[in-house]
Amino acid sequence: MVLTATGTGFGAGEKGIKITFDGLPAKTEVSADTNGSFGTSFAVPTAVKGEHIIDASGTVTTAAEVPNVTFIVGPSLLIQPTAGYVGDQVTIMGSGFAANETDITATYDTSQVVSNITSDANGAWVANFRIPASSAGKHPITAAGAVTPAQTVVSPSFTVLPQLVLNPTSGEVGTTIVATGTGFGKSQPVAITYDDMKLALDVATDPNGSFTATFKAPATFGKQHEVSVKDNAANQVVASFTTEAIPPPTPSPISPSVNAKIGFVGKQIVTFEWSEVTDPSGVSYTLEIGNQDNFESPILSYKGLIKSEYTLTKAEGLDYGKYYWRVKAVDGSGNESDWAAAQPFTVDRLKTNVFLIIIGVAVVLVILIVWRIISISRRGGWFDEY
Repeated sequence: MVLTATGTGFGAGEKGIKITFDGLPAKTEVSADTNGSFGTSFAVPTAVKGEHIIDASGTVTTAAEVPNVTFIVGPSLLIQPTAGYVGDQVTIMGSGFAANETDITATYDTSQVVSNITSDANGAWVANFRIPASSAGKHPITAAGAVTPAQTVVSPSFTVLPQLVLNPTSGEVGTTIVATGTGFGKSQPVAITYDDMKLALDVATDPNGSFTATFKAPATFGKQHEVSVKDNAANQVVASFTTEAIPPPTPSPISPSVNAKIGFVGKQIVTFEWSEVTDPSGVSYTLEIGNQDNFESPILSYKGLIKSEYTLTKAEGLDYGKYYWRVKAVDGSGNESDWAAAQPFTVDRLKTNVFLIIIGVAVVLVILIVWRIISISRRGGWFDEY
């Protein structure tokens, strides 16, 4: 405790004024103004409970000339820290107890947390304890001893803050996460969200503001994810869960193969095929098709393909020319493999020309056969010919 001391009637500009507490210096080198007055402050020394004398003297003014001031020390507690989480260690500092007082106990709310404390010759003592399971808000800390009753002790409060602990704090999509909450409201339902997704969990705190919930890490993109817990008393805490950052293997192109020539007639409905890739978090594929090997402006692009193949639709059919295609894998955490090497292939016009020649020859043959049949029929039938 800090006291303010005000003196009057000292010598004009008197220096070296000393304030004592039970005869011991508490503040020195105080100076009076031209009117012989001064004002200062000092911390009350550690002392047993009861009456204590405060006096003052200077280079001109003696202690006998200054009326004594009686200060009564009462028992009190200080704590460090004054706020925190369930499980935190708190230091209690007691003062103003009786000299060498025994059987001092400290309580948190109504539960005893420290016992068998003995004060020193100045009525002071120090003890430590950890905050037990308790709900959010202020909780009184008191103490009493063989001589000092609890109701006479000036007691502080400790403010419990909500806390959320995840176990584990990292893993793959689908990892089982145990969320432990402490310091929330008493017997309150809590809502748990993963990123912006509300989890379908029926969870409530116990009378001490604690809960435990278990869920699997959902399949969402990104490495860092926020797990948020909020109760109906507006207590809210966010913790972080980190998904693995190992990319899946790169798929291998199968078809069309390098420099393959595809074509018959018209636009080609091409099927693209690559090797299947697996990952514990699941895998999708991204496919790009372009007419340049740098794929700066792909003509077709597909994301989120589940199968390791894709067949173009009729509307997506490729016209004659040279093309390139490539593919990569993306796991459930958003990690991407390298692109597979670009595969060149050609939709070939030459095959269409050959096809037209074949069709033309076939048409000529059909015409000749029909003409022959008609000629024979006009001469009386097949057998009359011979």
